Amino acid sequence: MSVFRFKQFYIKQEISAMKVGTDAMLLGSLVRVIEPATILDVGAGTGVLALMMAQRFSEAKIQAIEVDTASAQEAQYNFDHSPWKDRLKTIEADFLSSNFEHSFDLIISNPPYYQSRLENDDPRKSQARHESALPMKAMLEKVANLLTDEGSFWVIVPAEVCELWIRTAAASYLECATIISIFGKEGGEMKRTILEFKAHSVKSLENKPESRCDSSITIRNTDGSYTDQYIDLTKAFHYNSLK
Repeated sequence: MSVFRFKQFYIKQEISAMKVGTDAMLLGSLVRVIEPATILDVGAGTGVLALMMAQRFSEAKIQAIEVDTASAQEAQYNFDHSPWKDRLKTIEADFLSSNFEHSFDLIISNPPYYQSRLENDDPRKSQARHESALPMKAMLEKVANLLTDEGSFWVIVPAEVCELWIRTAAASYLECATIISIFGKEGGEMKRTILEFKAHSVKSLENKPESRCDSSITIRNTDGSYTDQYIDLTKAFHYNSLK
């Protein structure tokens, strides 16, 4: 059995379209909210983000929606074999066409984002990786309607589409509250951006978000080893030492 082991849970990832990766580790570790009661993981895959949220927020009820049948089944297996199975639920469905019984204090997503690259020959991997499976504009409109008044939406995207996400979100009354730049290696170029959006009652495109950068994370040193910054950030989750 293919397993990725964490300190407090493990991820079976034999049949899911996408495996556990650094993006999920970063997003799950960097989310900053105050004790959300309800959480939604959009495009859950193996369920790793939902499980990280369950570990971090001990009172939260968490739903994880995943359109791929095999991935949804594996996510549910991982939930059922975790310490928090009573607080985790998988929904096998298309996020955009789904109805939810309540709003959410926190919505998280590691979405399909390869917008301009050739799609994978494997249709399941293509669905998991490419923006056409979950269009950004439609996703943001749906998220805006599902957040509580004080809720937050956290997402990780490629650095080159960061400003597009911010502008598109503003049209759905979502204001960018946090920008975290992710560098793969010391001295290298920015690879990813983690964004936090909050509901805003009035459209505001005058904040010039392109000039903002709240903080940054570098994953590896020039010699390829993990930075102390990344090790400290993820130490609550990694089973094996990264030293």
